Amino acid sequence: MRGKNKLLLTVLLITFVATSGMFYYQNVYAPKQDERNKVFVLVAKKDISEGAAFTTENIGAIKMDKNMVLPNYITTFEDMKGKSASADIFSNEIVTKRQTTGVSDGSKKFKLGLEAVNMPTSIKSGDAVRVFVQTTIGNKIFEIFDKKEVVNVNFKKSASGAESQLVESVDLLVSDKEAVTYFDAQKAGSIFIVRFNNLTEKDTVITPKYDMNSDEIRKLKVEAEKPVYMRSKEQEDRKTDSSVQYTVRTGDTYESISKLFNVTANEIKKLNPGVTTLSPGDKLKVKREDT
Repeated sequence: MRGKNKLLLTVLLITFVATSGMFYYQNVYAPKQDERNKVFVLVAKKDISEGAAFTTENIGAIKMDKNMVLPNYITTFEDMKGKSASADIFSNEIVTKRQTTGVSDGSKKFKLGLEAVNMPTSIKSGDAVRVFVQTTIGNKIFEIFDKKEVVNVNFKKSASGAESQLVESVDLLVSDKEAVTYFDAQKAGSIFIVRFNNLTEKDTVITPKYDMNSDEIRKLKVEAEKPVYMRSKEQEDRKTDSSVQYTVRTGDTYESISKLFNVTANEIKKLNPGVTTLSPGDKLKVKREDT
């Protein structure tokens, strides 16, 4: 009898040890091992638009098994500092390295090839220029760059590949933000350039800055991108006319306006025979140099 009790006690002890061991493994050891095999992966807390900066407000983290983490996943918040979204990211989407881009502080510059409808034939490297856009809809003028130095002049080539004397484009040093503004302005209308060297403080034209995020610019771009058949006859007449319309501003003179469009003051006067004096708000026809 004592032998049976001893055997039963031994079996119970073994069962208890085995059960305790299993409990410890499942509830203590295994979870710890499982945690060691997981890493944090960054995800979007909400929809993030292209160009938006990454912050703790829009970026969170989830745990994922190491063997499921791809090389282009981002695992630390340190990797997100000073960066923004290079594409739209949806809520709960894993953020990848290809969806991020460093945010420039504006100090890094690169060459931008700029083409204008009134490119001066005598422009040369070292010239300082102002750059404007005249909108397709409304013929409004906005300043893109206040003063930029031409670092290189690119000439057109003939069919044989020989370089001609006609200027095709000029290279300017710009920041990434300035380049984005320039390319956005191209959607709104025609690019004009004027040599700053030709302007004095007296006849420098005061022109509003081009703000790609303003409601006015957005509406003008939407109208400009409409198919031809959806535009009014007045808008099409403006587009096909060889002249552009300029709104006179305070301080404008025939000389200052002529330098803006690379034409002569007499040419402007001939196109506007009924205008004897210039007043802010007056509408002038100005013929483009390339027509």
